[in-house]
Amino acid sequence: MSNKIKHIKTQQGYTLLELMITVAIAAILLSIAVPSFQALIASSQLTTQTNNLLTALSTTRTQAIKNNTRATLCTSKDGLQCTLTPWHDGWLIYIDSNQNNALEPGEQITNQGQSTNAIEIRGNTNVANRISYRADGSLFSMVGTIRLCKATTAIQENTRNIIINHFGRARITRADLNGLCP
Repeated sequence: MSNKIKHIKTQQGYTLLELMITVAIAAILLSIAVPSFQALIASSQLTTQTNNLLTALSTTRTQAIKNNTRATLCTSKDGLQCTLTPWHDGWLIYIDSNQNNALEPGEQITNQGQSTNAIEIRGNTNVANRISYRADGSLFSMVGTIRLCKATTAIQENTRNIIINHFGRARITRADLNGLCP
C-alpha cells in the first residue's frame, strides 16, 4: 500500500478586487498626508531662511565688536551696494570704518545673502532696510522686528518674527497669519 500525498496548488497573486481596495486605501492615505507634507516643507524653508538672517545679524554684531567700529547689515539687490528694498531681495554686511552710515569703496563687505523659496522678508520702520551695530554690540536704532512669511495653503505657523532688542540681541517668535502674508 502506498500512501500518496496529494499536493494542492495554492493560488498565487492578487485578485482584481484586492488590488482595487489597496489602491483606494493608498489614495485616501496620500490625500491625508500630502497637505501635512506641504506644511512641513514650507515650515522647513521658513526656518532655514530665518536662521540665515539670524546668522547675518549675529555676524554683523560680532564684526562690530571685533573691529571696534560700526558694522551694518543692509538690504542689497546686487550684493555690492545698499539699496532701499525689502530684505527678501538680499542683504550684505559691511564694516563702516569711517562711521558715516554709508557703504563706500574700500569698506569691507564680509557677507552676502538672499531670500529663497518665495519667502517675504520685511522689517518695521526701525529696521526697514538697515541695521547698524555700535562697537559695543548695541543697536544704533531703536528695537526692531523683521517678519519672515511664506504664503502657503497649509495654514499653520507660516510666519517668523526676528525681534532685535536695544542691546543688539535677536530672538525668534512664531506667528500664524492664516496662510497669508501681509
